[in-house]
Formats: sequence, C-alpha cells, structure tokens
Amino acid sequence: MPPTSTVTAASRAQNSLKTFLWIMENLCVVFAIIKRQPTIQTILNASEIKKTVINNLVDAFVTADIPLEKIDKLQNWLRENCNEGGFIPTSVALRCDYLPKLFEDYVNQLKEYFCGKRVSIIVDETTDCRARSVVNILFSYNGVTKLVHVDYLENVNNCTIGQLIIQILVQWGISFDLPQLVASDSAAYMKKCYRDVLKPLMPQLIHLPCLAHILNLIGEAWVSINYFQDVHQLLANIKQTFVYSKSRKVCYKSYLQRQGVSNPKNIPLSNTTRWNTWFRMAFHVYQNLDYIRGFYNEESKENSTPMIEKINSAFTDQQINGRIEIYLAFIQENAQQFVADLDFFQQENKPIFPFIEQRLQQLEARITMGKPITNVGSTMDLVLQKFNSPLTAFCPVFQQAYHAAYKKLEDHVLQHPARSLFRAVQVFDPRFLTLTTANRDIYSYRIIRELANPSTSLIQEWSIYVNINLNLIEFSELNEFWDKVSLQLPLLEKIARNYIWLPISSCAVERSFSAYNKILDDDRQNLSPESLKFLTMMYFNNQNSGK
Repeated sequence: MPPTSTVTAASRAQNSLKTFLWIMENLCVVFAIIKRQPTIQTILNASEIKKTVINNLVDAFVTADIPLEKIDKLQNWLRENCNEGGFIPTSVALRCDYLPKLFEDYVNQLKEYFCGKRVSIIVDETTDCRARSVVNILFSYNGVTKLVHVDYLENVNNCTIGQLIIQILVQWGISFDLPQLVASDSAAYMKKCYRDVLKPLMPQLIHLPCLAHILNLIGEAWVSINYFQDVHQLLANIKQTFVYSKSRKVCYKSYLQRQGVSNPKNIPLSNTTRWNTWFRMAFHVYQNLDYIRGFYNEESKENSTPMIEKINSAFTDQQINGRIEIYLAFIQENAQQFVADLDFFQQENKPIFPFIEQRLQQLEARITMGKPITNVGSTMDLVLQKFNSPLTAFCPVFQQAYHAAYKKLEDHVLQHPARSLFRAVQVFDPRFLTLTTANRDIYSYRIIRELANPSTSLIQEWSIYVNINLNLIEFSELNEFWDKVSLQLPLLEKIARNYIWLPISSCAVERSFSAYNKILDDDRQNLSPESLKFLTMMYFNNQNSGK
C-alpha cells in the first residue's frame, strides 16, 4: 500500500487545542445571549445558536479525528464554570442525534458537486480487524477525489461489487453515460466485474488496473530472485536489530559522528506496507556499507546479540560479503527507475494522465535492454574488481532479474486494458503534437469519445491547437496551459480537462482504508457500522481536501 500522511502526537495535540479554544469561543457567544434579559426572540436565537454550536462541535471533532467521547470529560468543567454549561449533550446523544444529520448534509454537498459530472470511480476491498469485508468507493473529477461510500459485504465477487457501484451511481444521480474510468487493483473478480457487469451498462467505461500496484509487482519480481537472498536476509536482520532496540539508533548515529560524518542519519527501515521502502533501505545500506560493517563490529564487542552475530558472520564470510556488496551495487545502479516510476504512479490529483504512456515506454525499454545485459557500467566494474570477480560470473544473475521483471511487465503493462487511452490522451500535452505530423490527426484519437465525431467548430479549434506557437505560452504543468488557452480553445479546453485529471492509480482508496483503520483503533471498537462509515468519510475527505 502506498504511503499515508501521519498525524504526530504534537500535531494532534495542536488540533485538539484549537478545537477546544474554538468551542470556548462559541460557548461564550451563547452564554452572553442567554445572560441578557430574555425575550422570545433572544430565546429562539439562543436555541438556534446552540444547535449551530453543537453541529459545528461535532464537525470539528470528526474532521480532527477526536473521539466524541472526549466531550464527556468536559461536562463537569462546563457545568461548574459556565452558565448553562450543561447544554452540550453527551457523546451518545451527539452520535445518535447530531452525527447522522451532519453526515446527511455533508453527503448532499458532495452529491451537488459530483452530480452530472464525468466522474472516475476508484474501488477496492479490504478486511478489517473485525474480519469484515470493507468496500470503499471514491469518485474523482477534475482533481477532486472524495470517499463517497463505505460498505460491508458478506461475499466479495464480481456481482456484489458491480451491483454496489451501480447502486451508488443511481443514488448519486450520475447517469450511466458519464463515468469515464474505473480504477481498481488487478484482482480477477474486478476484471470480471468490469467485463460482465459494468461494461454492458457503460460501454464508454475503461478499466484501469492500478499502475502503482503493477510497478510494485515489477520491482518486487526484479529483486525476488533467489540469488538476492543474502541481501534480503541482511536487510531483514539489520531491521530487526533496530526495531527491537531503539537505543541502537542512538548508538548508530553516535558511531557515525565519531567517524566524522557531519550529518548522520538513521537507516531507513523497510516496511512491507510501504512501497519503495525496501529499495530505499538497500540504497542506504550500500552507500554506507563500510560504516555499517564497522558499527556492527563494534556492537559485537559491547552489546552483542545472536542477531548481531549473524550480521557480523555475513560480513566476515568472504564469499557472502562479496556477493552482498556486488548485488547491493547492482541494485543501487539499476533500480532507481523502478523507484522513480512507482513514486510517479503514486501521485494523486495532478494533471499528469497524458504522461503515463511515455513512462511506460521508457520502463519497457529499460527492462528489455536489461534482459541480455553484458555491460554493467564503471561503478559495477570497480566493485567486481574489488572482489576479483569476473562479470561473466554475474551476468546470468543480472539477466535473470530483468527476465523476472519483464514477465510481470508482459502480464500487466503490455496488455493493460487502458493502454489505448494512455496513448491517445498524450494529445492534450501540446508538446506531443510537435513530435511527428501523425500526432496532429484528430481522427487518430477516436477512443476519446468527444473526438470520435468532431463538429465543425471543434475541427476549427483543432486547427488552431495543432499550429499553436508554444514559444509564446509559458507553462509548468498542463492545467496552466489549458487555463491560458481557454478563451481561444473553449471546446478543446473542456475536453482536455476531462482527461488530464483522470486518476493514474487507485492509491487514494488505499489511503481511505488507512483512515478507516485509524478511526477503528483499539479504543473505539464499539463504534456502530453506521458511525464508522460517517466518521471515515468525513475524516478522510477532510484530510484529502488540500490535495
């Protein structure tokens, strides 16, 4: 799963303080009104303000992910220090009487935004800590991505997922001819759901198996060959010595300082639920390998453990130590593109859909060239010379890594169901038009339904577009370009925005599951399914509002 934004203890405390101060400010307003000589109108005004304060209170707690139970601990203080201080209900009343209405108003606002829009659908399923199958559905349009539904299914299959998506589209007033894309993982039931349930109802819909998941599969295949087992074992052992001994991190940084390192940093440990962390740990270990060897040698004399002895045993074994450094050097020199591409495909709510095809072509070229690899570059040559190892002894290893990666590429990228769309949407990057004359033919992009049967007005705009002088238009991203030509090309500008903002992965739904799990922590296991749905949607969408 992709990385998620973390909330530190300090930031959470700051949010709680801001919320508390906000409550006090609004309470003072209410109490000031009540304290005056009351009239019918002032009583009515006070009643309305009370409701508003309570609604805003619930909203503030939910969006800051502060459990409503916290308000119960303020009840005595409010009664003792404020006139009418007891009018704030208990958490049970807030959850039963105020949260559903607040959620209803919130959903209506979302419906107003997405209704009638050419939305993209992002969907996935996970199992929560109560062993329930949780399905989250998100809508994305023009760079705005929101969680619109959380549900629990007894059985997860192509029919139940398809029925749920159709039900949500109907409830949200989105006509079946509007959705453009459905992004999901590569699970067989999702492919079948698209083919048998969604596509017959929405022939314009295109399935996008998540490219970030696919890039992660390719990278994992590349490093998972048996030859790299020594590297995997070393990194796992290093991680274990730090995870179970926080003081060792202090010792490691202290060791680096004694070695003259001016800005010592801890080893970035891998995390199985965070993509690219294994590669980043491998890069760091290779770049600091001499320091790491020295540190564990020192630790074996002062703070030895069986795991430290295993690490030192690998470093002192001439063959294992040599293989580890050679393989780490190979990973350092050759895996950078995997990391960069996966980072690219984890981006959300950016107008970068036209750049997908170029990325995939470069990835394919890199892996294809690696399959018969015989030249590993000067850095690798130096490492091989250091251990008196001939390149011919390791070429089969390096080639096997690329062959394993190519197999995943062949299965998931070369046959990707949205590949034709990736190629076509490049046309909304004006620089693409300059590459070849063939790129200027509007009839080459029939998969873009607005260009399949262009009107006379659209053809006239197209003629202006393909001849536009890019030297006269400065832009750093595609959205800026289309802003600047919107008056000149109003029809094309509207079409372009529908495509440049399409989601390039399903990472947003993975983050929504993180929000769900954060709310359903050990202290909130008694939340009802309905309350959990409300809180997850409002909390996640608030966190996502700036993206």
